[in-house]
Amino acid sequence: MLSHVIPLKDGALIHPQVRALEETNKKDKPYNLQAQPKGENKGIFIMLGFRSTITNKVDAKGRVSVPAKFRAIIEAENLNSPTEAGSPPFLICYRAVRVPAIEAGGRRLLEKNDSMLDELRERESDYDQAESLEYVLHGGSVDLSFDSEGRVLLPEDLREHAGITDAATFVGLGIRFHVWNPDAYKEEFKAAKKIAYENRNLLRPSRSLSSGGGL
Repeated sequence: MLSHVIPLKDGALIHPQVRALEETNKKDKPYNLQAQPKGENKGIFIMLGFRSTITNKVDAKGRVSVPAKFRAIIEAENLNSPTEAGSPPFLICYRAVRVPAIEAGGRRLLEKNDSMLDELRERESDYDQAESLEYVLHGGSVDLSFDSEGRVLLPEDLREHAGITDAATFVGLGIRFHVWNPDAYKEEFKAAKKIAYENRNLLRPSRSLSSGGGL
């Protein structure tokens, strides 16, 4: 599964598809799904995950360009799926449960949510909670397709939930990402930094690293 994934000097992993899309962004060219490598790349999983924070403009119709690296991951997840390979990539979006933002991702997010809900349903005491979450994560979700420029049309109700008007901030969170109102995210990030500092002891080195082991 990890063939075609290139190790960088700093130990990070990146797929050639991500590199190509990064170059596309630098040159400010439209995103073209047809130009991306197919065939031999089917079944390859991008291991980087959604990372970094990027703010893009939202037009009057509610369209916004999804960051190129995020789009590459979504497409790779489609290529890895035996049922979706060859179909146009799409985003799964719904209201974030804990914060005023849109939660989005691809196949991995869908599978994680399904697994979590299955575990909750197996415990009788959590069945009602599972059903409530299903209303939001499944009933309230939409699949968004990319246009030729890598944009998606954010539904009005999701934009209202997140307070998004003329700009949107994309925040990578591993297998998922959030889409925020830029000003609201600045305040959220301030609070998150405070909590992270208060819990900095949780980021202690692993035993192997502290004892001189490691990579």
